[in-house]
Amino acid sequence: MPLLAPVTTAVRTGAVGEADGWLMAPIVVAHSSAVTLAALARVAGLLGGLCWVVGAVLDDGNGPESVINALHYGGLALLVIALLGIGGGLVSGLAALRVLVAICLVALAWAVLSFLHQQYADRTVDGILGGLMAAYCLAGLVARRGGGDEPEQRRRSHGSHAA
Repeated sequence: MPLLAPVTTAVRTGAVGEADGWLMAPIVVAHSSAVTLAALARVAGLLGGLCWVVGAVLDDGNGPESVINALHYGGLALLVIALLGIGGGLVSGLAALRVLVAICLVALAWAVLSFLHQQYADRTVDGILGGLMAAYCLAGLVARRGGGDEPEQRRRSHGSHAA
């Protein structure tokens, strides 16, 4: 569901003056696009991942504890938002199923994160997973920017059970 917040740019196409009874020449509105929830989720994932990478770099024992904690928990909140958005986008159709898959993706990520924190240093795990999530979300944003932002049109199935 796209958010209806278009960004427009007005461009003057002629000299200011009287044109066909109007005081100004016509104005052309440049291309504008709505921001989708998937794009917002990827931006949240990118920022959250970068917060975890920066927090991991600063967490060398000498860094300011309040900044490290702010980066960790702020990044965690952004990553949860991103995972909810990505998980909801995995399923089309019934809204309850979308919510269930989104919550299950967050639970799966939490379980994997807990396991990795038991096996390796927290700083290493957070830095690597933050970097992977930032790279994944950046790749998704770049792919959508390259023309994949158009809504997918439903194709009619040609299988034996097609209606």
